Amino acid sequence: MKLFLGIFILYACTTASSCYRKPEKIDIHSVDTISINEKIRNAVSMVRKNPDSAIICLHQTLNNSDSLNYFSGTGDSYEFLGMAHFYKFNYDSAKYYHLKALSEFERTGNLNRKGLVLLSLSYDYSVTHELQKALEFAEQSRKLFETTGNYINLCDCIEGLAYLHKQLNQSWVNDSLMKELIEAAEKTGNSRNIANSYYNQGSHYVDQGYMNLAIEAFYKSLSIAEKSGDSVEIANAMGSVGLANLYLEDYSKAI
Repeated sequence: MKLFLGIFILYACTTASSCYRKPEKIDIHSVDTISINEKIRNAVSMVRKNPDSAIICLHQTLNNSDSLNYFSGTGDSYEFLGMAHFYKFNYDSAKYYHLKALSEFERTGNLNRKGLVLLSLSYDYSVTHELQKALEFAEQSRKLFETTGNYINLCDCIEGLAYLHKQLNQSWVNDSLMKELIEAAEKTGNSRNIANSYYNQGSHYVDQGYMNLAIEAFYKSLSIAEKSGDSVEIANAMGSVGLANLYLEDYSKAI
């Protein structure tokens, strides 16, 4: 299961200066929120490799955000506290903070961030084997990303749903999910996403024992990857074509 930790937060700040104008009065409140955003960015860079330091920093940004009623900062702090605890294998804590983040993003009406937190909760519950709960969160996340047209994160969500249905021995659902994944990937216009979607479809066919269909999907992935020069996707597709031919006992082609 692919973790969705390639999350990018956009922070905006405005500055204005002119030697011909009287300097504007500095808004202390805005400076504080900018400082909070900067500290959150620093914490995010540490979440995976140094989660303990990230947790200390994020508790500071949480307290500062609460003191200013800066709901976006509060939501961000909770969300990444959940991630940090996830990487420390503290899954109950991860659930707690992600649920708190969900509440904050519901308050602010930020649908994309709400969708990401729902997807995080799906992963939290999946690793503790609460698969039905994980499935519920993933379905909610998918609906939000479809609503907002966020097809990049929708791809991650569909991959997560496919993983959960496979764990629940409901692989038959993945026939339609793989088609949805390809459609969503094509809407991103990103060649790696598109190549990866066909690769995932091929892997699904391998699981189902449909090797010829799998090889066809892998070759589609290979063709897209070769056009974009994506060596990682090329290697993945070629290796999988070889593996599928191995299952078909066509050893010379597999080699």
